[in-house]
Amino acid sequence: MLRHALALAAALPLGIAACGDIEASADSSETPVAVATQASADDLAIDPCNASRATKFIGDEASEEARAELAIAVMPIETVRWVAPGEATTDDLDPNRLNVMLDVDNKIESVGCG
Repeated sequence: MLRHALALAAALPLGIAACGDIEASADSSETPVAVATQASADDLAIDPCNASRATKFIGDEASEEARAELAIAVMPIETVRWVAPGEATTDDLDPNRLNVMLDVDNKIESVGCG
């Protein structure tokens, strides 16, 4: 878990830099990052773990770089559970947690809330 947090922390500046393409709202005091976060909050009502934003990673190898990029793509979701084949997981249901299922080749097989 710490390793994933460090990867996210290292990749965060890249994610913030990527937000530069987002247009600012009419209120000049609102930053592009704030606009992106506001839109994410609206999307969470329908897709509570932002799984729809993670689907583009299906088929990719779950490298540290891909994990960091996925974490940025699903922001503001902070809980991403990476599940390898046969790995035990808890039965608790958390609709705000993104589950990323891996195949035997360490490729992202599916994503979903839970």
